[in-house]
Amino acid sequence: MKKNETNAGIRRLFSDSGMTLTELLASLLILSMLTLVISGGVMAVKHAYEKVVRRADAEQVLATTVELMTGELSSALDVDENAETDPVESSLFLSGKEHAWVRFSVDPEHGISRVYENGTVERGIPLLSEGAMADRFYTAFERCTYGNACFTVKNISVYEKNRSGTGTGTPVAVLPELKVRAVNLEER
Repeated sequence: MKKNETNAGIRRLFSDSGMTLTELLASLLILSMLTLVISGGVMAVKHAYEKVVRRADAEQVLATTVELMTGELSSALDVDENAETDPVESSLFLSGKEHAWVRFSVDPEHGISRVYENGTVERGIPLLSEGAMADRFYTAFERCTYGNACFTVKNISVYEKNRSGTGTGTPVAVLPELKVRAVNLEER
């Protein structure tokens, strides 16, 4: 650029005449493109953050479920190996904590529940409260069996709740297998 052109550009910057219509439109176009890029980036970061938080919450629900099931199963005092079990229920065991016959079952509304057997009366109590699952998750397992002083729980899963309150689709967090040694049953 020549010296005269540079001086003319500087004079124009500091003059009171303003911008031409073409310059104004070009600057608005550039500004709007920048806004779109920035807002798209912000939305992508927001969605990534929500996905990470959802996964972390589901992992926390899974860890808590595993901890509670492990505590119950490891302290079992006896197992009723003759009791019939539904495919989505566990073996019937005598709880070392409550001295009552218990099995785990998947309740359609509350997820994994403890079912206490008192003769002919059965009542289920959710393993985790709705608050503990952030009112967003539903827990389930495939089956729980007993053998050689060891309980094996298959596919403990955490699903995001749908509108009906149950979990469907792909689980957010899964533990394929949990083996729990029943300390009080080792001598059998």
